[in-house]
Amino acid sequence: MDLREDISLLLANGHPDAGYYSAKRVQIEARLVRRRTRRALADEAQILSLAIGANISAENGRELDKTLKDMRNG
Repeated sequence: MDLREDISLLLANGHPDAGYYSAKRVQIEARLVRRRTRRALADEAQILSLAIGANISAENGRELDKTLKDMRNG
């Protein structure tokens, strides 16, 4: 990724002063934003998969309920 893309990513994710960050800080913060975004997408994919499975079996429904409960409490 280039610096301009990283600054744009940071601006879009709550870093209004990203244009004033050092290049190293931009890289570090952008890496953190990407990591957080990937984890959120993975969580959403897991929940979607469990929700689809819940329509197939009661066991999958219980697993969905457990996962959602764990996410709310943790």
